[in-house]
Amino acid sequence: MLLQTAPTKPTLLLFAVVVVAVWIASFMQADVGGLSILGYALPSLCFYDAAGHACPGCGLTRAAVFLLQGQVFDSLRMQPALPLFLLAGVFKHRRFSNTQPNLCRNFAVMGFVVACINLLSRTLF
Repeated sequence: MLLQTAPTKPTLLLFAVVVVAVWIASFMQADVGGLSILGYALPSLCFYDAAGHACPGCGLTRAAVFLLQGQVFDSLRMQPALPLFLLAGVFKHRRFSNTQPNLCRNFAVMGFVVACINLLSRTLF
């Protein structure tokens, strides 16, 4: 017989954060031009305005909004490194940090490499 345990407080908190994030994302519109909430445009990032060039992380917020809205392919097209950064966050959790201490760093490094390749491909092509 399997014993079922009640969800822990961090699990419930994470679930609540995800529910709120999905609810907020339902009011957001994401496109190549940027983000808007209920028709009001959000300000763009300072790096792009100052340098005139995108940074490796450009598109992460829009990709997260697409992902929260269930548009997986649009999310990957906007920033293919997002799943790797999400995995890095998952493996940063203390449950995994003792058994697999390098997974967080490995996924974060892979995400940065993919983000840089994405930036180069957008810039050059």
